[in-house]
Amino acid sequence: LPTITITSPQNNTYTNNNQPTIAITYSDIGSGIDTTTLTILANSSAIQTTCTTTDTNAVCTPNTPLNQGQTNIQATIEDNTGNIAASNTITITIDTTPPVINITSPTTGSLININNPAIDLTYSDTGSGINTITLSITGNNYTNITSIPVGTTHINTTALPEGAITIT
Repeated sequence: LPTITITSPQNNTYTNNNQPTIAITYSDIGSGIDTTTLTILANSSAIQTTCTTTDTNAVCTPNTPLNQGQTNIQATIEDNTGNIAASNTITITIDTTPPVINITSPTTGSLININNPAIDLTYSDTGSGINTITLSITGNNYTNITSIPVGTTHINTTALPEGAITIT
C-alpha cells in the first residue's frame, strides 16, 4: 500500500497566506506511485492546485484562495494498481485581516507641556490574536508593551525632545 504525509505547513499553525504552499511526501514499495492521482482536500472537499511532483514528493499551491479561519488539509494518492492512501490531516488557521490599533491619548494635534507623556492604545484582532505591539515615537521603537491579548494598554515614555512628535 502507498503512504503519504503532509510535511508543510505544520499542524495547528497560523498563516496570513490564503494560498499556502503544501509540501507532501509519498512512497510505495509495490507497484509505485501514480502521481497523477494526487488530490488535495480542504475541509474534506477536493481543491484545484498547481503541483510540482517527483517520484517521492510534491509541492502544491491552491489555485484559489482558501477561506479565512480554520482549514483542515489532507491529501490522497494512489499507487499504480489503484490502492489509495490518505495522509495525516493538518489544521491551519488562515488570518489575512490585520489587527486594529488606535492611539487614544494623546490625541492627534495635542499640545502637551511634559516631555514624558503617557500614551494610551486600544487594539483588537478577530483572527489569530495580537502577538506583538511596536509603538514608534519619532523613530524610537517601544516593544516592551504589556496587556497584549486584546484591549487597552498604557505606556510611560522616556524623556522626549521638544517639538513635533510622531507616534505610530
